[in-house]
Amino acid sequence: MILCQQIIVEYDKSSRGAEGAAARGTLPKAYALPEAFWGQNGNCHCVWLRQNGTDFFRRDSMPELSSIKEMEIVENNDVYEITFTYHSAIGKPVRTFRHAKKPIITDSTDYLNSSLKETAFTLSRPQSYGRMLFNGRLTDFDTGQWYYESTVVNIIHTEGGFDRDIFVSRQPDVVYSQLEKL
Repeated sequence: MILCQQIIVEYDKSSRGAEGAAARGTLPKAYALPEAFWGQNGNCHCVWLRQNGTDFFRRDSMPELSSIKEMEIVENNDVYEITFTYHSAIGKPVRTFRHAKKPIITDSTDYLNSSLKETAFTLSRPQSYGRMLFNGRLTDFDTGQWYYESTVVNIIHTEGGFDRDIFVSRQPDVVYSQLEKL
């Protein structure tokens, strides 16, 4: 079974400076699962945090795993391949295959300007816990103001039972990062 936790931290220009960055730096990269998680059909927990200065407003939800558009999970014989895909909802800067850690080798260079899609990591025994990090700068459609999002996606492959602290009780086996300087 795959369990997932997505943590989105949203902040604006006024929280971007040193004081705001220091406050974001104290945020955990994983949270305990809420009690409500156990009665849900899904296997995904989302923590959304909106920063205002050094304070954070938190909202939890249990979306479908498929709602995380930046990630694709493919299972093959109890091995899970986790793929990161850039799309415009992540924001600027645009990531293309030029950003790939392991670029695809082909005779044509057309793929270099295509949106980035690469294997972030695989999960299998004994590596069963992975973390994906990415960020972006977006524009509010109503005001035209810039804002920023930093996202952490924790993914764990578990067999059988699990508890609320499954994501916080240990560090991930593998971490994939697509963090850009914003």
